[in-house]
Amino acid sequence: MNIIKTAEILARKAHKGQKQANGKSYIKHPLKVAEILKKWNQDDEIIAAGLLHDVVEDSDITLRDIKKKFGKRIANLVDAMSVILVKENGKTKKDMPATYRKFIKYAKKEPSLILIKTADMISNIPNMKVTSHRDFVINKSYPRLKMFWLPLITEAGMKNEAKQIEKEFHKYTKRRIKSVLWNYVTREEIKKIKGGIIR
Repeated sequence: MNIIKTAEILARKAHKGQKQANGKSYIKHPLKVAEILKKWNQDDEIIAAGLLHDVVEDSDITLRDIKKKFGKRIANLVDAMSVILVKENGKTKKDMPATYRKFIKYAKKEPSLILIKTADMISNIPNMKVTSHRDFVINKSYPRLKMFWLPLITEAGMKNEAKQIEKEFHKYTKRRIKSVLWNYVTREEIKKIKGGIIR
């Protein structure tokens, strides 16, 4: 059995019973990410990581499990796509600065990570049509998109994809949010990441 099929089986197990905001089975999201990555001519390990990118956040499968089954490269890609959580005043919250730093650290070694993140965001666009989900996305996700993710994929050469994602959000909000991208990466590092992306 090839690595993509093995990853799909594990992703289906991890996301069993889970739903997207639009009511569709959650597994359709990583399957779409994998489909986009395949269209972008990515290798089997990148596609497998796309299938697995949410399993650590959304199930009891650990990075150690991923590494044991799929190897270090895929485990690192999944780690890079997983948000860092911290406890503050008894509550669990996302540590986005630490998450951004981790992502850049991995992207410098594996530029194709940018493609996984971009495919992830494109695949999530249909959920914006769900009114009950929209307010959450605009208030929580949109600032992170504008501050870091969209500037990152734009600078990394994914300008058309960034415009596609921004256009979808622009229907619902015109909030001006300042980019913090250059707090986490230098222009020289971005240049190297961009040069390492193969499509």
